[in-house]
Amino acid sequence: MLSELFLGSDFYHRHCLNPSFMPAKNSISNFKKWLNLPWVQVFLTLILLLVIRFYPFFFNQSPIYGDNFSLMVPGKLFTSFWMQKSIFPLWNPTILGGISWVGDVNQSLFYLSTWLFLFFSPGWALNINLLIHLGLTFIGTYLVAKKLNIKHFGALVASIVWTLSPQLTGAINNLSIIQSLAWVPWVVLAGMNLNKKLNSKLVFSLTVVAQFLAGYPQHILFTILLGVIFSLFTQPQKISWLWFKHWLMTGILTISITSFIWLPFLENLTSSTRIIQSTSQLATGSLHPVELIKFIFPYFFEKPTAGYRWGVNWNGFPNLGLYVSWLGLLLPLIVWQTKKLKSSDRFYLGVIGVSLLLSLGGYLPGFVFLQKLLPFGSAMRGPSIVLLITTFVAALWIGELFTRVKSVANFKFLQRSLLLGILGSLVLLVLVRVHFDWVYRLVSPYLTGVSFFNFSKLEVILTAFATHLWWHFLFLGLAWWGLRKSKLLVVVILIFDLVFFTQGHLFFAPTTLYQLPAAPVFSQLNDPQARILTRNFNQPYTDYGAYWDALSIRQPFSDSYVDQIELQNWAHLSRMKTGLTPDWNMPLQLPMIHGYTTLLPQDINAAFNHSLVPAINYLPVIEVDNELLKKWAVKYYLVDTWFPYPTGVENLPPLAQKEQWQLYELEALSRFRYENDQSIEFEQYAETPNEIKFSFDNVNNQRQLILADRYDKNWQVEVNGRKVTLENYQGMRKIGIKPGRNEVRFSYVPRWFYWGLGISGLTVLYGGGWLLIEKMNL
Repeated sequence: MLSELFLGSDFYHRHCLNPSFMPAKNSISNFKKWLNLPWVQVFLTLILLLVIRFYPFFFNQSPIYGDNFSLMVPGKLFTSFWMQKSIFPLWNPTILGGISWVGDVNQSLFYLSTWLFLFFSPGWALNINLLIHLGLTFIGTYLVAKKLNIKHFGALVASIVWTLSPQLTGAINNLSIIQSLAWVPWVVLAGMNLNKKLNSKLVFSLTVVAQFLAGYPQHILFTILLGVIFSLFTQPQKISWLWFKHWLMTGILTISITSFIWLPFLENLTSSTRIIQSTSQLATGSLHPVELIKFIFPYFFEKPTAGYRWGVNWNGFPNLGLYVSWLGLLLPLIVWQTKKLKSSDRFYLGVIGVSLLLSLGGYLPGFVFLQKLLPFGSAMRGPSIVLLITTFVAALWIGELFTRVKSVANFKFLQRSLLLGILGSLVLLVLVRVHFDWVYRLVSPYLTGVSFFNFSKLEVILTAFATHLWWHFLFLGLAWWGLRKSKLLVVVILIFDLVFFTQGHLFFAPTTLYQLPAAPVFSQLNDPQARILTRNFNQPYTDYGAYWDALSIRQPFSDSYVDQIELQNWAHLSRMKTGLTPDWNMPLQLPMIHGYTTLLPQDINAAFNHSLVPAINYLPVIEVDNELLKKWAVKYYLVDTWFPYPTGVENLPPLAQKEQWQLYELEALSRFRYENDQSIEFEQYAETPNEIKFSFDNVNNQRQLILADRYDKNWQVEVNGRKVTLENYQGMRKIGIKPGRNEVRFSYVPRWFYWGLGISGLTVLYGGGWLLIEKMNL
């Protein structure tokens, strides 16, 4: 009765039969349409990728492995400390007797990440920076793929493969590298859009500026080369005078706009040990041919989070950037069987093959000597950097191939092989985990005479191998199934695959580990007349490099002091920070004679390194009885007694002691002193990175003053308002002074930076004016 009444009512005819009614059904329909929009899928895929990759962020954690903890974050904190005081630091007086800060591109002073450290805690500034740059490179890769006419889902696959590649995952541990790699697709895209219009040339130049500012100049030439290659591939005119003219003009424009970055950088580079490095140092980071197996097994030789390393990587430099998923390896085989190869396939294969060959570096006959012949080639360590080209081009090719696979139903042989692989790898995994003693008896006869392997090491390696093999087959099987169901499903599976197989180099720890200590452990260290030496960096077993080795090579491969407890509370890492190792002295403004840097000055290397092999990033061990410590005003020696190794001052009573810390006083001259080594008594004293001002009474009528800071020709000095000559005194600074009262002002004026700033500014003004004129004439 009620139903009849309702169905016959005007309400039913006026509302229920009206298409605008039924809001729930329409809402679902509109939601589905919204989900099908390409850019909605791009951003949802990106969010899914970032959430899965960085889920520890939700638990207030940050990546902790590598240069970020030892150099990058302390450097950012040093810079932000002075920026909060409205001073932009061009010089850093806290390490190596003082180094040019504006010339150290690796610190990315002018870049966005520096500003993040002004507004967020260090750990979260790092996290936000990583999210921004991975999002930036994901979207950039998608746009490059679309420019190459790769369909939507193929472009998504290309973006995922590049963004989650080991090349970028490993770079997360170094801010400047991940920042620089994030700009690769944008420089390539700008190169592909290059034409006769000035605005296209300006856009290309500005993307190069962004990558340069990001802080890893080694990437610049390879990225520009990649832009040129794709410009040739996509533009119809190919190589012609017009094409060459556009690129020549763009090159000149780019060099001019980036002058304020590369001019001070080159000044630093040419005076650093990078230029004089040995042949073996130059070849460091070359891809060993055996490492090509990482295309298939990314953790074959090492996995830091699992604590094992062996084979060619035992004493070598582990190379990343080769794994593109087993689906990515299978797609070329599927297309090959269909006999539908295109000219684009030959292009992609050619670039991948040549770049892969060049990444072998020192393993190629004559490569190192050829590299030394190139402009600044003798400064470019790590030939495997060229793998960025390999990985990026491979990602785009995989994206294109993905759209060309219409069906996998006809590939019965591959399907049966895949099923057999899943079952076989599962059996192997069960055998290794349950009956490893039987497996060991089976393989041990083949290891006779190899002293490295034993039962425990083989158990770790073979268990990891079997586990990874099973997961490889499982992910490939899921992707194969997804190819028959939904391309979107394959995209999701690919994300999980690449996250799983690229997480082995990422350690996460509480963000508080990056928090700056409120004050140094001993108040005596706040002495403007003295430097300190830290034992943590002064002893090989407890230095920064040894800790990371101990972190990534643990039992049973070494007697590492990093164990499961350390991985939970990070106690020793916290002690390293408290002990100012190696660069946590920088944000506390405490000067040292040692430290960790990108461009080690040659003069410091010559003074403290007695080896024929030049130091690269840090000085070798400095013994406490080194006479140079006295001259360079190294008065305090901070010792971490957690390690029971000789300190060199066992017979001296500590000046101060707190928990495991001991502070010793060494015999040292004052940092500011007369030529007779008598200390100066300040009346007024103020110091910033760019300026030192003080006044004193020269009652004994001394003629010269020595400042035990590293000499640099860009420092200028005024005494009583008049400029005086700055002399190089045994690597330190010496000036002439007057009898009676002296008011002294040291100021750092990096000439090449200001020249470059002028050139860059005029170029931008000229380019902007030209664009304005063009617009008015239209």
